[in-house]
Amino acid sequence: MQFSISLGSKIRVLAEVLIVFTIVLGTGKALYEARQSAFISRYLFILIPVLFVYVPTVIISIGKRQIEDYGITIRRWWGGVGYTLLLGAVTFPPFFLGYWLYRSLGFTLGLGTGGAPPEGWMALAVYQVFFIALPEEYFYRGYVQSRLNQAFPRGFRVLKVDFGWALIVAALLFALGHFIISLQWWQMNVLFPGLLFGWLRERSGSIIAPTLFHGLCNIYIIALRAIFA
Repeated sequence: MQFSISLGSKIRVLAEVLIVFTIVLGTGKALYEARQSAFISRYLFILIPVLFVYVPTVIISIGKRQIEDYGITIRRWWGGVGYTLLLGAVTFPPFFLGYWLYRSLGFTLGLGTGGAPPEGWMALAVYQVFFIALPEEYFYRGYVQSRLNQAFPRGFRVLKVDFGWALIVAALLFALGHFIISLQWWQMNVLFPGLLFGWLRERSGSIIAPTLFHGLCNIYIIALRAIFA
């Protein structure tokens, strides 16, 4: 949904997004650093997702906005599944070759350690989709990208999908958020899948497709680590 608003309103949109981003990532960072606490360590896996969903939901509610305008809907969910499978079929094979070449040349930076997940693949899939991908996509592609679309016109077009700087800025904040939590510079490479997630948000009209594809990407990376361990 495209909005036409004044310069003053655009500035307020930008300020709101940056303030909310600071609150969410600042709180998330504080929780992460406090993980030595037994309580925080035990419930961190749920505290962070709740934070990423609760704060933007409150902001949307306070503004008396329609949550569906932020792509937060299950309408036409089957389309999200279709886009996920199609994009996976297109991107996963070349990524596999790139991953294999990277490892073959002796590089390991940013790859992490391998091995099958001790909790099992089904539990891993549920965790990656509902506790990692969903809250992150709810925040970055649902709230941030949709809200920024009100400040940036959709002036670009890729594969018949119109988008604006909102998609790019949301992907940059997505990458910056990962860096803030981990303080590992290579975490910034999530900018590139972030652009794909943003494109899926614009193409499908909801966060279902980027959530499913995000979760599938995470599972795929873990599977590659296990294969090449």
